[in-house]
Amino acid sequence: MIVDRLKLEDFRFERKFFITDCSRSVVESIVKHHPAMFREAYRPRYNNSIYLDTPGLTSYNDNLLGLSERLKTRVRWYGELFGQIESAVLELKYKKALTGTKMKYELAPFDLTDSYSYDYQHEMFARSDLPGVIQEHLRTLQPSILIRYHRKYYESVDHRFRITLDTDMEFYRLRPRSNSFLDRHIDRDNTVMELKCNEEHGNAIDGITSHIPFRLTKNSKYVSGIDRLYR
Repeated sequence: MIVDRLKLEDFRFERKFFITDCSRSVVESIVKHHPAMFREAYRPRYNNSIYLDTPGLTSYNDNLLGLSERLKTRVRWYGELFGQIESAVLELKYKKALTGTKMKYELAPFDLTDSYSYDYQHEMFARSDLPGVIQEHLRTLQPSILIRYHRKYYESVDHRFRITLDTDMEFYRLRPRSNSFLDRHIDRDNTVMELKCNEEHGNAIDGITSHIPFRLTKNSKYVSGIDRLYR
């Protein structure tokens, strides 16, 4: 695995909740009335991600199998979905057991239009200042899905725990050639909550989840999107 050739640090714990039967206002109220006193930490914004996978969807299948070590690769930016993208980053998200970390690399500007393709993507990677081992990894991948959602950010009063709430999720199937972005699924009904903390505070995370009245899940937006658009 590529992570064996990279320096990994800053691991953190994550817990996810897929909420299907509760309004957004109620979910936000539960967060704000948590004993840890969560408050909004940043302005809400739209998150956009192009996920990359092998032609055989290795990343997707590794998640389904529940492998203890998994890697997801994506291009991420904020704000507008289509057009000229100026401030995107490449993220390699590595998960090991109950912890995970991210490696981030700035990318050259690119256009997200119907001409976005495997070839265009790799031309953009070639213009970016990426380590050789990363370029080698990217050559094995192609665009598989585009995901967009609205995110709100909260942080506990002691700054040890963070919660994000994701709504208005959109999933677009991507193909190696040109893309019309017409093959899509929109989810306006459900909310994904993520609880996060640095590894050093992991022993206290169960105390935080005990005050969250939703069921823990292994929900992955990437897996959900593939299931909806490919199956």
